[in-house]
Amino acid sequence: MKSLHETVELFTTSAKKKDITLVLRGAQRLADIVGSLNRGQTMYRQHAVVLLVSRFENFISDSLRAIYASSPTRLRAGGKSLPYEELLDAKSIDEVINRLIEKEIDRILREAPDSIISTLDDQFKLGIRENFRDYNRFLDICDQRNLFVHTGGAITRQYLEVCKKRGVELPPDQKAGTKLHVEIPRYDIYCDTFTEMGLRIGQGLARRLFADQVEVADQHLLMFGYGLLRSERWHMAEAVFTFAINLPDKFISNDSFRKMFLVDLAIAYKWGGQPEKLKALLTGVDWTGAADKFNLALHTLRDEHPQAIKLLFEMGRSLEENAYTDWPLFRDLRKNPEFARAFKKAYRKTLAYEMISGAKQTAAQAAASPRSKATPLRET
Repeated sequence: MKSLHETVELFTTSAKKKDITLVLRGAQRLADIVGSLNRGQTMYRQHAVVLLVSRFENFISDSLRAIYASSPTRLRAGGKSLPYEELLDAKSIDEVINRLIEKEIDRILREAPDSIISTLDDQFKLGIRENFRDYNRFLDICDQRNLFVHTGGAITRQYLEVCKKRGVELPPDQKAGTKLHVEIPRYDIYCDTFTEMGLRIGQGLARRLFADQVEVADQHLLMFGYGLLRSERWHMAEAVFTFAINLPDKFISNDSFRKMFLVDLAIAYKWGGQPEKLKALLTGVDWTGAADKFNLALHTLRDEHPQAIKLLFEMGRSLEENAYTDWPLFRDLRKNPEFARAFKKAYRKTLAYEMISGAKQTAAQAAASPRSKATPLRET
């Protein structure tokens, strides 16, 4: 019969073994869960790239459908036709046109991405291939989608050859046979690339095909970029307003919009940490005779705060309320007590209260839509 001491020692030893097993098994379970989450995250990003390209193709399809429906004569080019049986089956001329439209869209979308953009460039003179700085990246993302769909993300020699030809650099560990990685920072860049591509195509089509509504396109572009500024996405805002200021004069409704684009590009430069570009932009434009709102922007961008404050008092309500609370132009100027006084004089309200009460709404609106607020440079 074991002594009490021997029994206690045996029980303690057994308990320790069980405890260490629980700890080790717990660590293994945690490692298994982390591995599953990592695989799931990788698969999610792969599917996200597939969806990104798919949504872009849907955008192209919807845009072409709207264009051909509004101007069916564009279907004459290239000898578009329908089989005799389909013509007999059609119940109206509108149905014939719709079938021709769907056939043409299907034909275009069956082409490679480079050919799709070439078709748009040739038909509508958009200049995407010549002017979009990230065009090769756009094509590379489309190629990556093909890898994820057809090889599960395994890199092929053909893909590597195409990357070399386009000047696309891959991490050194990504070789033929290895799995293509899409890390979060890269995926963010992919989203920006497709955003800018869609913007260029949409804006280009709208301005060329609806020449009598260019001001609508101007307002949309201004509001889209303003949303990016409010979200402090300086790089994307720079891309949007660089595109805007390079539009030919005939595709901008008036000089006021062009100056608005210039001011917002300057904001992107200033807060995006590009002082040299800011200086070059401001000195490269003739601001003689510009409206007070543009002189206010110039003084603020040049950190000439006394002059800016003086203009604020003089302008009164000609500046919109949300400019005081939301516009990134005034990020530094808001620290000046006179800034709040100018707001109170104009609107009989306390600026601090307005900023706090509007913060919740601003955050929700900015997340939902870049067009949720009016631009502060709009005439009142």
